[in-house]
Amino acid sequence: MGVRVVLAKDGRLLATVEGAFDFASSRQLLHDAGQLWSDETRALVVRLRKVQTVNSCAIGALMLLGERAGAKFSLCLDDCADSVRQLFDSGLLDRHLPERSVADCRQCRARRSGKCTDDGEGPSPGGRLVAV
Repeated sequence: MGVRVVLAKDGRLLATVEGAFDFASSRQLLHDAGQLWSDETRALVVRLRKVQTVNSCAIGALMLLGERAGAKFSLCLDDCADSVRQLFDSGLLDRHLPERSVADCRQCRARRSGKCTDDGEGPSPGGRLVAV
């Protein structure tokens, strides 16, 4: 459980949040991603894995990361609680996150019976998810 952010060899910043997405995990995500981010970063992929709760700090963290990364931002929901999926599926956050990032995640999960990509690498750059 917790937050893990790594810079992949291909230049993508891969962030995973697991468990509760609260103040502490939001703070860690912003800190760690900020430390690894550079102008050469090819993409920022945020994967929420088995997240049971999301609060306003978490939404704020995603918004800040989305502002920083712009079109390079992608979001992936993987085995999250129904309430978490419903928040992102509702469309309420679409206007606060980079265009298409949430909508593409929603479409990918619909094709895969609620599951996100399982290649361990998350979405590809530009908000498009990798179909496996």
